[in-house]
Amino acid sequence: MTYIRSALARSSIRGVATSRVDIVAHSMGGLIGRWIPAHGNNVVHKLITMNTPHYGSEFANFCVSKRGSTFASRMSFIRCPIDVGAIDSLSTNDTARVNGTNASHLRVHAIGGDTSSGEFCITEVNEVVIPLACHYYYKDLGYKTPDDCGSHIAAAMLGPDNDEVVGLPSQFGGLSGLATDTESGCGGAHTRVTESRTYSDRATDLLDTPLSTTSFAVMPQAQRHVRSSIGEMATASTADDQSLTILSPANGTAVSPGSSVTIQVGGGANHTITSIAVFSSDQNAIATGGGPYRANIVIPAAVYGSYPVFAVADTPDGPISSPVITLTIASTATLQNLVVNPVDPVAMRGTRVPVNVEGFYSDGSIRPMDVQDLTIVSDDPTIAAVTQKGVIATGMGRTRLTIGRNGVSTALTLTVIAGTKPHAAAH
Repeated sequence: MTYIRSALARSSIRGVATSRVDIVAHSMGGLIGRWIPAHGNNVVHKLITMNTPHYGSEFANFCVSKRGSTFASRMSFIRCPIDVGAIDSLSTNDTARVNGTNASHLRVHAIGGDTSSGEFCITEVNEVVIPLACHYYYKDLGYKTPDDCGSHIAAAMLGPDNDEVVGLPSQFGGLSGLATDTESGCGGAHTRVTESRTYSDRATDLLDTPLSTTSFAVMPQAQRHVRSSIGEMATASTADDQSLTILSPANGTAVSPGSSVTIQVGGGANHTITSIAVFSSDQNAIATGGGPYRANIVIPAAVYGSYPVFAVADTPDGPISSPVITLTIASTATLQNLVVNPVDPVAMRGTRVPVNVEGFYSDGSIRPMDVQDLTIVSDDPTIAAVTQKGVIATGMGRTRLTIGRNGVSTALTLTVIAGTKPHAAAH
């Protein structure tokens, strides 16, 4: 709501009289677009949703069921975390999601995706996703054999009427006819929507389409548990075999960028081990020896923060895996510049001012900065006050905010206009 109010305030300053916005939203963004008017904020004129799980997602149920498992940690390695964020709100039985979609006046158009006929997606699932998930990880997922794992994943991701993540009925949310569109083939995959020209062209057309036409309709309140083929993925139970153990380094050990680290692996005495490999997010290495096994990995030179590592052993009974350990990469790069966006924000009096800052470092990396780690000074605290909760727009006018860290600083000019603090439900 803060961003919407800021956009409306900017339009007002520029002489454009408007009090409402049109929203084009992908995935969970569509639920947020419905949540806003459902909680008494009459600022949404029309809503266009793309592959939004209005009824929730069976895949989200699967992710919730795997929370805390070794498999969940490994999915983070390929930048596909399945147990963080608002995953609970996307599950089929989430009460908050259902209650947050009761906007009886909001008119919506829903665009959905059906990838079951997409040849590229079929090839990708069969040749990339299934081997990645099922060769080493089928036991983590609770399957007895890699083939059993592969058949379930193929049925889930390539089954009819889904976009590999969300079922088509959920994407339509009860709408039908001209108030819906379906993108068939791989172009409708959930993860490809934001780069799709077809979606963006259709959204552009709908933004120019009058709200009174049959292209828009009132979407009924969301339901619970509308099952799709994605639910096949949730049929297995987690069965991590943690008899394999990383002996050193210890979990949480600090390492330097570019350094070589020896991983020692032990355990697995009740198995006949034929080989052991050590995996990280960007590499793998074959271990040698036998008491313990050892493998060397090289820490990336331009990475900082958490760096997960785990080991997998091949046995005649199938692979077994170790628990994940996390190394901490302490970057030696120095902060060179701070960039704030936007540089001239507009806020309504009584609201909190978003401060988005990125740090540019000597190793070429760009990192989002935590506001708690920044020093913020207001030239006029009667207009903008710096508190433990952030920057608060306290009075009307313009003031300069200076933002710094480790001797590097930048600044923005804040304009505060008349207004009242938004209702608590909008936060």
